[in-house]
Amino acid sequence: MRRSARWNVALNMGTAVVALAAAGTVVNDRLVPAWRDRQRLDPGDRVPAHLAFERLADGKTLLLPSDRPVLLLVFRSTCPACQRIAPSWAGLAEAVRDRAWALAVALEEPEPALAYALSRLPGTIPVRPVSKGSFVDLFRIPAVPTTLVIDGAGRLRLRRVGPLGAAEQEGIRSLVMD
Repeated sequence: MRRSARWNVALNMGTAVVALAAAGTVVNDRLVPAWRDRQRLDPGDRVPAHLAFERLADGKTLLLPSDRPVLLLVFRSTCPACQRIAPSWAGLAEAVRDRAWALAVALEEPEPALAYALSRLPGTIPVRPVSKGSFVDLFRIPAVPTTLVIDGAGRLRLRRVGPLGAAEQEGIRSLVMD
C-alpha cells in the first residue's frame, strides 16, 4: 500500500504541475494580451481622464480631455516625414484655432521639439506626454507623423499615421468643426 500511496502522491503532483503550466499558458497567451488591448484606444473609445502633457514653453502641466475638440500632431523634429507634413499640420491648426486645441506632441527632448514646433507649427501648443511610453501605447502610435482627433466629449475620433492628402485634411477639419 505504501508504494501505491506514494505513486498516487507523485501522480497528483505531476497532474498539478501540468495544470499550472496550462493555466500559465492561457494567462500569457489569452488574458494578458486581452488586458493590454483594453488599455489601448481605437476610434470611438473614450480617452481616460487626466491625460497629462508638459507644455514645452513653461513646463506647466496640461490635462486632457477638455471641453473642446483636440487636434494632436505627434512628431519628432528629426523625422523627414514630419518635416514634409508640417505645412499641412500648420494649416489645420490655423483652420481649427477658434474651435479646438491644436497640440504639437513631441516624442523627444524639449529643446529640439520646441524649436521645431515654434518654427514649423504656428498656432499649436508644443507639448510632450508626461509618460511617453503610456501615451504611445494608449493611442497605438506605431510611427510619426501621427494625427489624432479627440472630440469635445473626450472620444478618440481619428488616428492617422503618415502624410495627409487634401481629402484627409478636409475630413479632419470637418471632424473638429462639428
